[in-house]
This record gives sequence, C-alpha cells and structure tokens, in this order.
Amino acid sequence: MFPNLLVQQQFEKMLQTDQLYIVDISGKDLWDLYLNSFKELKVFRDPNSNEHNCNCCRHWFYRYAPIVAIKDNEIISLFDIEVDEEYAPSFEAVRNAIHNSTICNLFTEDSAFCTKEKGGEFYIFGTPKNIKIYSEEEADKFGVVKPNIAYTFEHYFLRCPKKYINRNVNSKRDDFNVTQRALEEFSVDLYDLVLEFIDQNSIINSTQYKGMLNSMKKLKKEYDLQENKDLFLWKKLDFIESPRFRNSVIGTLFIELSEGKDIEEAIKAYNYKVDPVNYMKASAPISQRQINEAFKFAQENGYESAFSRRFATLADIEAADIMHMSGESSTKVVSIFDKVEPTNQPTKNNFDKAQSIKIDDFIKNLLPKTKNLKVYLTNKLLKNLVALTAPAEKDSKSIFSWSNNFSWTYVNNLTGVSQLAEEVKKAGGVIDAPFRFSIMWNEDGRSIVDLDAHCVTPRGEIMYCDKKIDGGRLDVDMINPQKTGVENIYWQDLSTLRDGNYIFLIYNYNGRKNNGAKAELVWHDEIYKFHIKDEIKTGHPIKLATLTIKGGQLVKSELNTDYLIDSEAIVKTKWGLKTQQFHKVNLMCLSPNYWSDNKGNKHYFFMLEDCKSEDTLRGFHVENLKADLKPHRKVLEILAFKNQIEPDPTKEQLCGIGFNATIADELIAMVDNKIIKIVF
Repeated sequence: MFPNLLVQQQFEKMLQTDQLYIVDISGKDLWDLYLNSFKELKVFRDPNSNEHNCNCCRHWFYRYAPIVAIKDNEIISLFDIEVDEEYAPSFEAVRNAIHNSTICNLFTEDSAFCTKEKGGEFYIFGTPKNIKIYSEEEADKFGVVKPNIAYTFEHYFLRCPKKYINRNVNSKRDDFNVTQRALEEFSVDLYDLVLEFIDQNSIINSTQYKGMLNSMKKLKKEYDLQENKDLFLWKKLDFIESPRFRNSVIGTLFIELSEGKDIEEAIKAYNYKVDPVNYMKASAPISQRQINEAFKFAQENGYESAFSRRFATLADIEAADIMHMSGESSTKVVSIFDKVEPTNQPTKNNFDKAQSIKIDDFIKNLLPKTKNLKVYLTNKLLKNLVALTAPAEKDSKSIFSWSNNFSWTYVNNLTGVSQLAEEVKKAGGVIDAPFRFSIMWNEDGRSIVDLDAHCVTPRGEIMYCDKKIDGGRLDVDMINPQKTGVENIYWQDLSTLRDGNYIFLIYNYNGRKNNGAKAELVWHDEIYKFHIKDEIKTGHPIKLATLTIKGGQLVKSELNTDYLIDSEAIVKTKWGLKTQQFHKVNLMCLSPNYWSDNKGNKHYFFMLEDCKSEDTLRGFHVENLKADLKPHRKVLEILAFKNQIEPDPTKEQLCGIGFNATIADELIAMVDNKIIKIVF
C-alpha cells in the first residue's frame, strides 16, 4: 500500500511539538537513497525507469523529506514509521540518513511552492494525486496500459498549517548562531559577576536586564550538560527571551569582560555607550577601603552632614541670590504671582494661533510686566516634572560646583522610555521611528501564546508572512514566548506612506488562552496606549485604531476607547496636578547653577501651585559635585542612591516643570489672560 497516509499521520504527530526543522542532508540525496533501496524495481510503462520514479514524488522529496521535529531531545522524521514490506528498505535507508544528520535551520515554506486550501488555514505541500487517460497510440507504445481508461496515481504530499508559510527562517538561523556563540563564550561566573554589578548600581539602566541574564545563566547551565547541544538549543530557541543579546549593548560588556578587559574600564565604556551624558551616574564596584577614605575625607572637611537633603521651599530662596543674571542687570528672573484667577479659561483650540516667543525674550521682555502666569500641562510634559532640593541642615557646607547649596532632580531622571518600548528595544526592534505600532503580552509568564501585530495599509497587510509593505516593516515577530513577548511594526521614512487608512489590529494566531495584551501606537510625539485586559480569542481580531494619512500627515484618528488608556486626550494626575489644563506658576527661576554663577547646562523652572512630588528622588547628582569630592564619586554615588529624599505631602515643596536649554521644546502659557507659546 502506498504509504502517504502514514506519512501524513506522522507529520501530524510532529506538528504537536509546535516547531519544525530541516536537517543538513539534501532532499536530492534522500530521493536517490529512496529509489535505490527498493528490492524490486518494477517497470510501469517506461522500460528505462521504475514505477516509483515519479516526477511529483521526486519534487516532494527534494523540498520536504528533510523535515524533522524534536521530541524528548531526539529527532523525529517523516520516515520513522512502519510501512509495507515493499517500502520498508527505502524508508529505513532515508530514516538512517536523516538521523545521522544535523539540524541546520527552522522549516518554512514559500507560498509560491504550495497550494492554499479553501479557508486558508492549511496549505498542501506536493500533489496528492493526478488522473491520466491514455490514448490508443500511448497504449500501443507502452504495452502495459489500456486506452480510454482513467488511471489514478497517488503521490507524496503533506497538509500543513499556515504558520509555517513565509516565516523569517534566516532570522531564526541567526538567532541560533548568536545564542550558541554566547553560550560557548560566556561562563556562569561571568553572568554572576555582571548581575552583582547590577545589584551594586554600577551599570546604568541595567535592572531591565536582570530577568534576561538570569534566564541565560540557567540556559548556560542546562546547555553545558547536554550531549547534543545543537539539538537542545534548537528546541529551546523559540523560548529564549533575547536570543541575540550577545549583539546588544549589554552583550558588548560581556564580550569585553570575557576577553579579560579591566572591569572598571569595561563598565565605564558600557555606561558611556548607554548614556554619554549620565555615564558617571553609575557607581563602579567599591571596596571597604574606598568607603573608609570617603568617610574620613567628609569628616575632616566638614561634609559629613552635607549629603542629607530635603525638598526646598519658597522660604529657602533669598531674593538677593536670584534677582539678577549675568548680562541682564534689570531682568527679574524670579517672579512670585498673586492668586487672582483669570476671567476665562481658554480652550486648546486657541493654541494654534498663539504667538511664539523664545524663552530668553520671554524672561527679558514679558516676565517683569506679568501679574498672572499660568502654564498648560500636557501628558508629554509629565516627564519634565522637577523638584528643587536643599540641605537638610541649613548651614551645611556646600557640596556643589556652584556657590549655593541648592540642586534639582527630574522625575525618573534616567528613564523616559515606556516599558513596552524598552521590551521592543531588548528584542532588537526599532523604537525611534516617527511612526510605530508595538504590542506586548505574557508579562506574567502565563500567556504563552502567539499574538500577532497587524497593520492593514492602503496597499496590503503587514503581518508575520508579509513583513514589508508601504514602507512599513515588522521587525520583531515572536511565537509563543515563554516570558514577555513583543511585536513591532514601524515606518522610518514617512515619504513612503500612501494616502489612506492604516488599521492596527491584534490577532491570536494559535488560539491558546491568554490574559490580553498592551499596545502602543506612536505618530511623532503623539503616543496612544492601549490595554486589553480580557482574553483575545482566535478568529476575533481586536481593532485598536485607524489612522488616516494624507500627504504624509495624520489627518484623522479613530481610537478604540474600550481599550485606550493613555493619549493627549486623556486627563492624567501626577504630583498633584491634572493634565490638559492650566496651572498657576508661583515661582519662575533658572536652575541654581545660574543663580549667581554660570556653570553647566541652563534649566528653566516653572514652579507650580499645589505641585508636590509623590516619588522618592535623589538629593544630589555626582556630576554636579565640587572637584575635591570627585575622587570619592564611587562611594558618593552609592550614598546618593541609598539616601534619597522621601516625599511628605504634608510639607511644602518647590516642584513644577523644567526645561533644559539645550533641548528643543515648547510650552503654552497664559500671560495675563493672553495665550502665548514659549519656545525652548
């Protein structure tokens, strides 16, 4: 009996492993083994060939015979089955050749080489059968067939789910190579060392890597115990959180340390790569001797009490210190405004017509005449929240490079990137594009499911099998991640956008249970955040948004408010302030380094009524300290981290929004009931 039914049944068992691979022996070689292993070579019609030498079967062998799966750390092939005596020697020969081979890649297929079944959920690999009616002439020629009778010929074929069509197989091969190299090069001790540096706060923005590094350490231990390391890694590959971490910035730290580079120099180089402005904020590994030396220096030089800090208050600030700026002798830099409420509240529609004025012109020409000043707080400006800090003991010796003992700290100083964006970045996705759609799921490790990000464009649909359309690209495509999963679609060049609607959806591909997902849609500075808290069911895609683009501009947005949790249209509350409204300015000043000095970056502060920090904040930053304290910066950085200021809502605080003079930004302000736009 022709064994294709048995082959298909074996294939269905292989599909239950959720992943298919190919081995490094060619389908042509397997076909030759198959043909040459029959004990009897029966002639059907052509005396120069045998009945098994079929073109349809040959093409099938070339493409699909090398397919394998992995179960219980062993290879499973299509030929690991019992067949009739006629086929048994051939199947045995092919089976042995496959089991003596090595997995070289994931299996995928191009839709051009297979046939889609009605409904589109399955594809047919090969030709199931064909019917031939021979003519009188052919019957006379071959002598073994009868004319005008329909002969049915069966062939090898497979019925395969569409998840194996057009997947990024080359990307997976690269994942395998990069991961294996990391497992071979980096020891368990090296993972422990870097994790210790993270706990010491020696590495900037590194806590995000702890989970991934612990997973890689565990994988390294398992990998070292395996006899067949390649087979083990292929089986694990889809469940590795960051398979290409060796090529990431944290991976460069591992490479340098594994090559014997000085620990402090390697960490310093890493921190500079991550944040060239703030790389000195991290603390290098410190010894007890360094701690003792720093303590002794502080005692001997009167700094012992100077590092205890608190939130500054209005009463702390002396007018004599901040009334004048270099080059602007008559400019009133600090303004305290009365409590008079304006007679009307302008709407956002008025903002487009607002007159623009540069910040320095505003301070010089408008501020001295202003009686009432309010600023409009948007969601985007929440990252600009700032607090002035002062010494806990008023007469403490100044620790800063400027002449007063005041400082400042912004909310989430070193962050500003969303968790979702960070996860996309860790996975190798692009997050700095002007147009982006990202999804995230399985944060708790209990939703191991294949969720897909889709975008229907005017030209087609960007998804797992069509990753590049209309300038957009799906660059992260995860399947059943064991930990946090992400997918990411982005447009870097908006000139490629066609006019029309761009529809953004989330699909559940494999139908597994899940706990929903989060999503982020970015258009320039506009960020829309979504949270689906219920299960996303297969066959019921969730549409989150439709953006209408014309001439490279966003002209209309339709957002699914059932899941929308954040946008500029949503009012948020932070530090006691509601967004999307005006707030009274009680005090406007420059950063303390510009009160009587002109040192470092200039900042403009608008201290707001009722604004109080809800967050624990640093009292000082090491890069701002006096020169004589810099030799002890490693110890002082740890001290700054451990001795942060705890917020007390019952006490006064000088808090508001700040702007760095070196960073372009803008602020809508109401100056004596007139709307203006202040440009930084």
